[in-house]
This record gives sequence, structure tokens and C-alpha cells, in this order.
Amino acid sequence: MLLLAFALSYLAMAALCLAIAAETFRELCADNPRFAAWFHEGLAAKQHLLAERERMEATLQERDERLRAALWASSTGTLRLDLRTGALEWDENLDQLFGLLPGRTVQTLEDFLALVHPEERDEARRRAFACMREGADFEMDFRVVWPDERVHWLSGKGKTFVDASGRPLYMTGACVDISVQKRQEEEARQRAEFERQILGIVSHDLRNPLSVIRISASTLLARTTLDERWSLVPMDRSECPDMSGATSGHSASRSVDRSTSM
Repeated sequence: MLLLAFALSYLAMAALCLAIAAETFRELCADNPRFAAWFHEGLAAKQHLLAERERMEATLQERDERLRAALWASSTGTLRLDLRTGALEWDENLDQLFGLLPGRTVQTLEDFLALVHPEERDEARRRAFACMREGADFEMDFRVVWPDERVHWLSGKGKTFVDASGRPLYMTGACVDISVQKRQEEEARQRAEFERQILGIVSHDLRNPLSVIRISASTLLARTTLDERWSLVPMDRSECPDMSGATSGHSASRSVDRSTSM
């Protein structure tokens, strides 16, 4: 009860002070028109500054929303790495690109490196440490393995910022999914390798036109030899296939073979 009475007394005193200040201000304005004009100009300038500030805040919010939409549409995630402490901040898009489960987050450089494919992890660590020690920029294509064991390719780029003495401070960067591009490059490489092999075979045959004849002659010779072996088996000739021309075929194949060896 005593506290309530004290609060009411404080409010009454504040209201009295405001009334006295208002009356004093009106008297100053009445006695000094220049003061009144200066006050109203200052009040108008303050209102203008407040309106300009609200307009700038609305513009910045609109730009931020557009940037977020562009990053989402292009499957791009952004990050900021403190090169002095190793603390890492990144957005929700990177959570999706790295296949993180709900509730899991990445807060340090080592957390990030643990998500990189083992075959690229050492190289990613080397490049990240180069940013810390030398102020180098980061650029690398690497793989990540999602919890469902699917492999995705990401391309990461980062810009390192330094202080006046050249000491690295932080790095801002972005990652984008390039799995489709990598798959297309691999398919193009396989097609090029297949075409190279085909061209090699065709080119070899064109340089050696008699090789086909030699192969055909060898096949014919093998067949003739088999027919001669069948002729040594005693059986009714009426049951045997016609062997006529075997000798002439044998002689022809040997002639062709001699011609191809010339």
C-alpha cells in the first residue's frame, strides 16, 4: 500500500514538472519568435530523419528478402568463419546442402571438416589453414556424404579479410551444389574415352587392311583342318556332309595367307 502511494506521488510530481515545462516553453515561444521558429525547424528535421530511417530499414529488409530468395533458388548457402577462433556461422541453406539432420548444426571449422569426404578432407583442412595463416582465399570442389549415404558434390568459395597489419580476421563464403555438373562431366568423359577407343580401332584397321583378310584365311584354314579330321573317321559317306572343295579351300587359304604376309 505504501509502495502504491509512493508511485502515485511520483507520477503526480512528474505531471507537474511537465506542465511547468510546457508553460515555460510557451512563454519562451511567445517572447522569442526566433526560438519558436528554431524549435519547429528542429522538430521537422527530426521527423524527417525518422521517416528516412524507416524508409532505409524497409529498403534493407526488402533487399535481404530478395537475397534470401535468390540464394534459396540457386541452392546456395553462405557462411562466416572467424579465423582467429575457428567459430563458424552459416545459414539454413548450408544445412540442406550438407544433408544435416534436424537439430544438428555446425559451429566450428572442425565440425565442417568432419562433413567433407575423407578423400578431400586433408586438402580442405590445408586450404582452410592457409586462410588462417596467410590470408589466402578459399576455393575448392569437394564431396559430402549425406546420412542416407548419397554423395553430393559442392563448390565452396571464400574471401578472407585482414586488419590494417595484414592479420587474417574472418572469411565470408558460399557453397553451391554442383552434383549435376559433375555427373555431366563424368558422362562426357566416358563418351570421349569410348569414342577414342573406337577411333583407335578404326584407324588401326585402316592402316592394316590385310589384317581382316588374314583373320578370315585363318578361320577358313581351321575349318578345313577340321573337315580333314572328320574324313579319317570311318562312317557311311552318305551320312557325312559334302566335303568337296576341302582341298581347294585349304590351298586357297594358304595362298591368301602367303599373299597377306608379303
